[in-house]
Amino acid sequence: MAEKHPYSPGGAGAIAAAITQFRNALPTKINAETLKKLGIAPNNESYVINILRFLGVIDSEGTKTAKAASVFSKDDGEFQKEFGAMIEAAYSELFNLHHEKTWDLPYNRLVSFFRTTDQTSA
Repeated sequence: MAEKHPYSPGGAGAIAAAITQFRNALPTKINAETLKKLGIAPNNESYVINILRFLGVIDSEGTKTAKAASVFSKDDGEFQKEFGAMIEAAYSELFNLHHEKTWDLPYNRLVSFFRTTDQTSA
């Protein structure tokens, strides 16, 4: 079965590092070479790229989207709100089930959702 929700095997650290870096400067193109130069997700660049695509930060060619360019240029408060909206859109199935409570779901409930939805194991 094709992966529905991309993930990073090392946890959220690599994607958090990428988002933090891109808040400072969002490159026009983001690919494995970009991440290597930045020292983000060594040997796991493809996972981060898949997540960035899923969230709508980059398109299928690795080019930053107009939405991302707008969101990443906002001040911290607006960025959090608008990036949160991008996450909610990407994970709409999860947010439609739990609404605003999704942000506070316990780990085991999230694992249950993704295992059921994506038919994945541990």
